[in-house]
Amino acid sequence: MENNQNKQEKLESVNIDKPIEKKEEDLFGRNSVAEQLNTIIKNYKEEDSITFGIIGDWGSGKTSFVNMTLEDFKDDENFIIVKFNPWNISTRKKLISDFFTTLAKEIR
Repeated sequence: MENNQNKQEKLESVNIDKPIEKKEEDLFGRNSVAEQLNTIIKNYKEEDSITFGIIGDWGSGKTSFVNMTLEDFKDDENFIIVKFNPWNISTRKKLISDFFTTLAKEIR
């Protein structure tokens, strides 16, 4: 188990502009919440779709949380992960086109 001094040293060297990629990098204990969300997703048996929103201020760890959540699904053949970032898309038409292009590539 990691001692408090090592954890503090890691916290002091955190680059807030770079999200973490793996659960092992979680210094704020958000992985337990990510695992709870994973359990909900994996146990969802309804035919209707399900949607989750990750809401927070800039730099609050939304992307890191999503990365930790998706880590459990990357090798699971029962799930298809489609990552789509509309951040730099300026028109509705382009947004829709890019989304469905990305979706089509992932489900093939």
